[in-house]
Amino acid sequence: MTSKPSGAAGAFADWTTRRWLRVGVAATLVVLTVLGSLGGWAMWRTSHITSALVDRRSPALIESMRVEEALVNQETGVRGYGLSGQRDFLQPYAQGVTGERAALERLRPLLTGDGRARADLAEVERLAGTWQ
Repeated sequence: MTSKPSGAAGAFADWTTRRWLRVGVAATLVVLTVLGSLGGWAMWRTSHITSALVDRRSPALIESMRVEEALVNQETGVRGYGLSGQRDFLQPYAQGVTGERAALERLRPLLTGDGRARADLAEVERLAGTWQ
């Protein structure tokens, strides 16, 4: 008396070569489809992040540094005038005010859609206005 193998081995014992090939090819296609989809998603996500970095975040960082530079120039002018009393020392202050306005005008549109950054900018403007 021959007994059939039990369990999982018994379930695959009757499979033909054709069936094994079909299952193998199907499994390979499923894996390739999943990997291809993940690769496509990764490319899309990378493109999206790069675009945001190049088009918005880097220019916003540069403009925020220009705002800071303008505020430092204003402070330098006030300090020079305060120490010497000479009006020539107010030139960095005037340039700083002009530079600050220009940088803020370029910075605001770059922060559209970023509530936190806009709130931070509003706070910086408020504090700079108080100082001025």
